[in-house]
Amino acid sequence: MKKSVVLSTNLFIVAMAAWIFLACYLGKPPAGSAKWGFIDTTGQEIIKPQFTRVEKYSEGLAAVDRDGSLGFIDKQGDMVIKPQYQEAGPFSAGLAAVKWNDRYGYINTAGTMVVAAKYDWAGDFSGDAAAVGVDDKFGYIDRQGKWIYEPAFEFAGDFNDGMAVIRANNQYGFLHKDGQLVMTPQFEFIRDFHEELAAVKVGSKWGYCNKQGNLMIPPHFDWAWNFKEGAGLVKLGNKYGYINKKGDFVISPKFDWAWEFSEGLAKVMIKGKAGFIDHTGKLVIPLNWNWAGSFYNGCAKVFHNGKYALINRQGQVALPAGYEKTTDFSDGFAAVQEIQTVNPVKKKFWKAITITRQCLRWAKELIF
Repeated sequence: MKKSVVLSTNLFIVAMAAWIFLACYLGKPPAGSAKWGFIDTTGQEIIKPQFTRVEKYSEGLAAVDRDGSLGFIDKQGDMVIKPQYQEAGPFSAGLAAVKWNDRYGYINTAGTMVVAAKYDWAGDFSGDAAAVGVDDKFGYIDRQGKWIYEPAFEFAGDFNDGMAVIRANNQYGFLHKDGQLVMTPQFEFIRDFHEELAAVKVGSKWGYCNKQGNLMIPPHFDWAWNFKEGAGLVKLGNKYGYINKKGDFVISPKFDWAWEFSEGLAKVMIKGKAGFIDHTGKLVIPLNWNWAGSFYNGCAKVFHNGKYALINRQGQVALPAGYEKTTDFSDGFAAVQEIQTVNPVKKKFWKAITITRQCLRWAKELIF
């Protein structure tokens, strides 16, 4: 009975978070919302805040929204692909997915539509393949828009390590980049391949399989994430730790929350405070932060004195918390939002959305 009550409570929290998300987050931002710009890794403001929406830089270009449509700017801030899209993803292998006239296609870095906008959904290219959706089914195309695997799946993920996660009949399997179905759907859930292994869910437990679908690390963890820099993030009981590719713990499960390694460091949390450990498990940046992101281009995003800031690998604040929000670095740039100049009611509105996003992250863990 107690377990049923807990489950019902969790579902109620998820439902409430989803309701707030749909009612608030998907609505238009309040009039006068602060604008976005970009900084480099030294913290210098390269492109002053002027856009209502921005996407990360990739291959030297970033999608931005100034007047309701998305275009692309270069690293000098010049608009090199005129605003005309409803949605725009990052460039990958020279192509970016864009939504134009309610359909998705792909443009090159010159802004030429090289794959016609005819899909219901489009993912990023990884090498020569990208997932696309048509009539609630998903398949894969090549860079000319030809089918590698025609729409047949309930879900189709991006390629990682030459493999993509697919779902059919509510079971997950793998597709090779050449279109060969390497492993027919058979697992309850699968994550992407990283460093030749993928986390898989078997029953209520997690383990890791290789590209032939063989279980290399038996499923006895309560949760598992990707291998990064030779370490796999797992949860045992209510604590997080890291294993090697033999399945042995190299950092014992002792953290209340943790994340994958990036640039030699991994963020961890104990008693509501975040810091960073190295590959030996040593805490090299103290638990000083209420929240922290991963390291990219030598910096990590933290929540500092009520605002977002960036720290360097020594844990020093590299960029003072002078912006309302900041993204992670990508391609040497991070997006920053100027401090909001809205009334207290609107401030509470946006704070509620931030909380909702966190609730949804917790919800994902509850479900999986």
